[in-house]
Amino acid sequence: GFVDEQLQETEAMVVLCGSSVSTMEAEVLGHESPLYGRRTGQWRLEPLSFADMAPFFPTYDIDTRIQAYSVLGGIPAYLEQFDPERSLLDNVEASVLSKGEFLYEEPEFLLRQELREPATYMAILEAIASGSTRVTEIANEIGRDASGLSRYLQNLTRLALVERETPVTDPDSRGLYRLTDDFLRFWFRYVAPNQGTLEQGRTEPVRASIAETLPTHTSRTFEDVCRQAVQSSEFPVACSRVGRWWYDGGEVDIVGLAPQSETLVLGECKWTDRAVGPELLDDLEAVTPEVRWHGSDRTVRYALFARSGFTETMRSLDDERDDLSLYTPSELGNIFESR
Repeated sequence: GFVDEQLQETEAMVVLCGSSVSTMEAEVLGHESPLYGRRTGQWRLEPLSFADMAPFFPTYDIDTRIQAYSVLGGIPAYLEQFDPERSLLDNVEASVLSKGEFLYEEPEFLLRQELREPATYMAILEAIASGSTRVTEIANEIGRDASGLSRYLQNLTRLALVERETPVTDPDSRGLYRLTDDFLRFWFRYVAPNQGTLEQGRTEPVRASIAETLPTHTSRTFEDVCRQAVQSSEFPVACSRVGRWWYDGGEVDIVGLAPQSETLVLGECKWTDRAVGPELLDDLEAVTPEVRWHGSDRTVRYALFARSGFTETMRSLDDERDDLSLYTPSELGNIFESR
């Protein structure tokens, strides 16, 4: 009644914001709600990009921010749990590995709040996190029939916890399933399999495991950050679509389609402790003819991203070629800061 009687003739606007998708859809805007049919618009807020999460960690260098992004993703409530004055591993131990903390039980709480049969959804997410990317693989991992998984996967996709990823040049293919939320990916890798230890308050061995294997976990997040950079207006080529490509055993971390300039951007990302040499470019050039895209005669531009920089030989190649761009984390930072 208030909306109809009091606000109808005014310029006032009511904005409702909620983190529970099921509550907002069913309770606030559903058929039984007084607000049903009265909304003038709706907007799904996405997680923060890497560039937008930077203010949460003003004391971290970009290398450490990328690692923090791989742990927490872009959900503001998760980012707020870390203290930027503490080291990354201290924050992980205190806020993720410690029983009773918000992030320690967040995935289970989230699924119980949003979905029926949370145990089944937990099993599906754990299967995807452990490397099962196709429906048949997920079904085999959790002991269910593949034909009955579509509803579960659709619900997880609706909640933006899972996405079906396809090669960027072939969006109609069956694709692979992956976790969209880096925090879920981190939680299922390090918390879920170690809950027996963590329930006893023994965080040290899990922290040691994280310290040893975090580069492997962060490598996928680094790819995502690099793709965000390629999509940025500061990148030299304006790409209309950016994603991954794979076919028949070949794979490219970054493929950017730039139809206006008739350019194809191909990129590789290396989150390693060694400087990258010409071999990475050689491999990328070798797979170039296999990238399936209509108009394969278009100009190709290469972009390489490396945590530990590039060898002198690689830098010399960069000086000689106008179709090659090299980026370290600090150079990535320049792209994001120039937005």
